[in-house]
Amino acid sequence: MSDRKVIITIGRSFGSHGAEIGRVLAGKLGIPFYDKEILEEQVKKSGFTGNYLASFDEKKTSSFLYSVYMNPESLMLQSGFGGMQPMDVTIQKVQYDTIKSIASQGSCVIVGRRADQILKGEPGLLSVFISAEYEDRVAHVAQRDKLSRKDAESKIKRMDRSRRSYYNFYGEGEWGSAANYDMCLNSSRFGVEGCAGIIEDYIRNLAKYKK
Repeated sequence: MSDRKVIITIGRSFGSHGAEIGRVLAGKLGIPFYDKEILEEQVKKSGFTGNYLASFDEKKTSSFLYSVYMNPESLMLQSGFGGMQPMDVTIQKVQYDTIKSIASQGSCVIVGRRADQILKGEPGLLSVFISAEYEDRVAHVAQRDKLSRKDAESKIKRMDRSRRSYYNFYGEGEWGSAANYDMCLNSSRFGVEGCAGIIEDYIRNLAKYKK
């Protein structure tokens, strides 16, 4: 790849192989990949435990009482955004700073965490959303997580609802809406390698496609 900086953010419906596509793409381009690794970076920057940060990962916490109920550690208050704030707000600030810091270091692939919104306007940004046919998602989640069909369907609905609420609550735009992304791909149609290849082709030939 050229020295031109590129940052690919990947949103995804649950069970659509979004993280796998991101990892394959990062390997093809020879650039860093961040998914759960973002939590590790947050731990370094914040001092919070990984388990605690994971409990907030891509989840909307719409009230302080709810965050206290779900996470007793939220009883602590810490300065953030100009004043004393519930810990879920502080953690959103930590995640924002972490993603900004990752992007400032050079080309990378970032999965989830509203990275497309956080990095909006960043030079070289390409926002992608990965979807898949429902039946393919159910089969994948059931096999990967060793679940019954019923439990896999429940998990997909729960995780999609959580991601949609988180994305829509903390930022602008609608999660999964084609108008909100530069590129939308169906992994049922193109497969993991195919989706990664399409994005790679665009990145490597970016000058030809730019207006």
